[in-house]
Amino acid sequence: MTLTVIGAGYVGLVSAAVFSDLGNKVCCVDINKDRIRDLKRGKVPFFEPQLDEFIKRNLKSKRLFFTTSYAESVPKSQVILVCVGTPPKNNGEADLTFLFAAVEEAAKHLSGYTLITIKSTIPVGFEDDLRRHRLRSGSTPGSRIR
Repeated sequence: MTLTVIGAGYVGLVSAAVFSDLGNKVCCVDINKDRIRDLKRGKVPFFEPQLDEFIKRNLKSKRLFFTTSYAESVPKSQVILVCVGTPPKNNGEADLTFLFAAVEEAAKHLSGYTLITIKSTIPVGFEDDLRRHRLRSGSTPGSRIR
């Protein structure tokens, strides 16, 4: 299976490494160019037991890739895992800005049926908010959010 993991932080990078180690082809997308450059060289930005081994092994076996380009990864994927930060706002609510942006950018590059999963921390009812947001921003014809 081919997966795209959006977000190369703690959740996304570990998920990408494990899925690739299980034999899947995984491309991890992040907007941080420096982080992507380092990951392509096998340099892991934080400590997690055995993560550096997983990254290096799967880079070498060509099952794990890193990019800043959604266009390079999303069209080839059957599954997309969105693993971006949802930091708290001053009022304590989750800031979903990064999440909406990641889903919108991924949606621009979909080709055929693709399962999009949200692995970020989200509030109850987020799916309804996302549906309304997609309708306001001009959802792609034929696309559906359930």
